[in-house]
Amino acid sequence: MNWLSKFLKIGATSITAAALLIATTQGAQAVTFTESGDAGQTLATAAVITPGSATGIPGTPLTSISGAITSGNADLFQFLITGSTFSASTIGGSTFDTQLFLFNSSGLGIFTNDDSGGGLQSAFTVTGLTAGIYYLGISGFNYDPLTGTGAVVFPTANPVSPGTALAGTGVLSSWGTATTSSLGSYTIALTGAAPVPEPSSVLGLIALGGLGGGVFLKRRKKITTT
Repeated sequence: MNWLSKFLKIGATSITAAALLIATTQGAQAVTFTESGDAGQTLATAAVITPGSATGIPGTPLTSISGAITSGNADLFQFLITGSTFSASTIGGSTFDTQLFLFNSSGLGIFTNDDSGGGLQSAFTVTGLTAGIYYLGISGFNYDPLTGTGAVVFPTANPVSPGTALAGTGVLSSWGTATTSSLGSYTIALTGAAPVPEPSSVLGLIALGGLGGGVFLKRRKKITTT
């Protein structure tokens, strides 16, 4: 393993440590996020939710994402899941026919829901997750995520086992070519989520968290100068 791989591994461990720290935060404090402009719909263009872009007290849970589908596309958000259980719901937060999609940090489909509770709104609770970076997508009915080959990421919009994380059939690359006619504003209620730590926060955890970052960097410097 080269020095860059080691550094990235330390950074990933630090993000997980941040997730665990946020997960233990008690009290009614929370942060919310409101879409600014139009969130992208790919991994490269997704809106990244950070403490600086959210509203509320840093270091507390992310409880909602608000925005609008206005041009027949999808919105994708990068955020942190803080534990093994995560939930998302548009019930009571939207009036159009929503779809929700959860992807891991590599874009692999994890879970989706179209209709929940007998209505057109979407809601799911997923268990068995590993804390870390994830992506949440929202679209209007029938505008679906596709793999690089053009296949749908998810074989069904309402999985048989709604409490267990299910892998999709591939990694998100694009979305359906037909725009949706289901448009409107939305608020997605969340549990088990938090903003993505700012880069400076991750570096702070490396320095202070006993994760070996300081030792590694010192060792790297010594190797470089010999």
